Amino acid sequence: MPYTALATALAAAAALTGTATGASTEPAPESRLSISVSETGDPADAKTYNLTCGPAGGDHSNASAACDELTTAGEGVFSPVSRSAVCTQMHGGDATAHITGVWAGAPVDATFSRSNGCEMHRWDQLGTVLAG
Repeated sequence: MPYTALATALAAAAALTGTATGASTEPAPESRLSISVSETGDPADAKTYNLTCGPAGGDHSNASAACDELTTAGEGVFSPVSRSAVCTQMHGGDATAHITGVWAGAPVDATFSRSNGCEMHRWDQLGTVLAG
C-alpha cells in the first residue's frame, strides 16, 4: 500500500523535527524582568524584584504564579494605554511600577500607575507580578 509507506515516512520526519508531539527543538525565548514598585510613587522608595520565567525563578516571592499571570495577560499588557482611550477619572492611589528586561524574547520597558481606570486595569492584570 503506497499510503502506508507515505504515512510512515511523514511520521518519521515529524518525529525527527519534534513536531509529532508538538515539541520544538527551538529553545524557549528568554524572559527576564526587573520589577520596581513604589507604593508612594517615589522611585527612591521602590522595592525591586527580579523574575525569570522558563523556568520560574529570581527573587520574586511567587515567581511561578507571576510567570503564569504574565503569560495569561499577554505581551499587550506592557503597551501603554492608548492616547485615544476613554478612561474613568478615578484615582486608585499613588503607587507606580516600572518593568524592564526581556519577555518572550522581546524588550520590555513599561511603566504602570493607578492614575485612572485604564491604568488601574493594567495594574490589576499584574497583581501577583507587582506584589513582588
